[in-house]
Amino acid sequence: HPQWDFSGLSSYGAKVGSLQQWVAHADVASNFGASTFPVAEVHKLAALDLRLLNTDRNDANVLVVDGGGGGGGGPKLVPIDHGGCLPLRPQVAWFGWCWLEWPQLSSPLSPELKAYVASLDVDAEARLFARHALPAAAARVSRCATRLLQLGVAAGLNLREVARLMCREDEERESELEKLWEHATRLALSMQRNPRLAAERRERSSNNAERNSGDAEPNGDLRSPPRGGGAAGGVPPVAGLKRCFSESAALSTL
Repeated sequence: HPQWDFSGLSSYGAKVGSLQQWVAHADVASNFGASTFPVAEVHKLAALDLRLLNTDRNDANVLVVDGGGGGGGGPKLVPIDHGGCLPLRPQVAWFGWCWLEWPQLSSPLSPELKAYVASLDVDAEARLFARHALPAAAARVSRCATRLLQLGVAAGLNLREVARLMCREDEERESELEKLWEHATRLALSMQRNPRLAAERRERSSNNAERNSGDAEPNGDLRSPPRGGGAAGGVPPVAGLKRCFSESAALSTL
């Protein structure tokens, strides 16, 4: 439509924004006592923010629906304003999560929530992020946060205990999740710079080229002898090392 032509103002050639649904609500969470919220509602809110590593969940960003007992089975919490989700680094301070000290967070998770957390498919989510052109670093943050949530729940931790692994309780000190992230990054960089792995990649590239050209020896092995060591001292496949040194592998050592 001509009225939506902003070619002179936007590099996209159109006005860019977001479309949001209005939610009728009684008030925001900051005007209620946190102890009045149902445990299940608080747990759903916390699980969402943990997965997306939301850095700005203040109590004005939570709408309270049916807060006065309108026959809806108790107050419902509706999170809004998600501009602080999916950061490029797994860094969030304790004060970024208004629910961190709410008493419901120490309650055990329901069987339904445990099953939901266990069913999360981080690989499928990574493909979804890629399809929508989200930054790769943001996708990695979500993957690592979700895996840590899954591992924590499987180990019997409550959501407060999981959250304390992810957030900075002191602004100047890294969280446990940040430490794992940095450790995994160092391992990945070390792998990439390892000369033995570079030799393995060259060898595999050469073998693939020989297979594709059909120049393989009739009775010979396509692989040349391992470089930097014999069969017993050779390096494992690159793909295997990548799995060992990935963020997920680092998190799985918890």
